[in-house]
Amino acid sequence: MLWNLNGENQRSLIVHPTHRGVPSNRVDDDEIERIRGQRSRLFYNRGMRWATQSVLCATTPNRNHGGVSWSALIHTNEDLCFVLSLWLNSTIGFLIHWTQGMRQDPGRARVGSKAVSEIPIPNFEELSENDIQKAKNYFNELSSSPLDVCTNVHIDANRISIDNAILDVMGIPQAQPILDRIRELWSQEPTLRGIHRS
Repeated sequence: MLWNLNGENQRSLIVHPTHRGVPSNRVDDDEIERIRGQRSRLFYNRGMRWATQSVLCATTPNRNHGGVSWSALIHTNEDLCFVLSLWLNSTIGFLIHWTQGMRQDPGRARVGSKAVSEIPIPNFEELSENDIQKAKNYFNELSSSPLDVCTNVHIDANRISIDNAILDVMGIPQAQPILDRIRELWSQEPTLRGIHRS
C-alpha cells in the first residue's frame, strides 16, 4: 500500500509502497475482490507540502492500494496514466492543485478525497496514439530522475524537463517561454513556503 507521505523517500515519479496489508478473516471473497479492483499504479497526493515534497502524483511499479495520504487514480487505459503523471508533476499541475487546494495550513495545499475527481485536467483521451506513446517514452526517461522539492521548480532541471515533455505531448512546445515565466513567478509565491500575507 502507498499509505504515508515521505518527502525523503518519494523524490521521483516512481515511488515504492510504504506498507503491506492483509485482509481480515471477517471479509468474504467477494469483498476482497471488490477491494482488489480498487488497486492502481497511479496515486494523487492529497496533502501536498510544497517545501518538503517533490511529487503530486506518484506511480508505483505494481498495482497497490492508496491510503490516508494517497488517493488511487484508476483509468481503463493505463497508458493515459503516464500522461497524467507528467501533467500533475509539472509546474502546471502544481499550480492547478495549489489553486484548488485548501491552504489553511502554512506551506500546504490539501484536497479532500472526493475533491480529487474535481481537479481540472485536459481530456487526455483526445491525444493521438503517437502522443500517448511519446508521453510514455518521456515518463520512462524521467521516472527515476531525482526531483527537488516543489518550491524549487524554477531551478530543478528535471522538473523543467517534465514541463517541456508535457508541452511537447500536448503539441504546444512554443509555450515554453511562457511556462518558464510562470514557473519563476509561482516559485516566489509566499504561501508555498508557509508565509501568509496579512
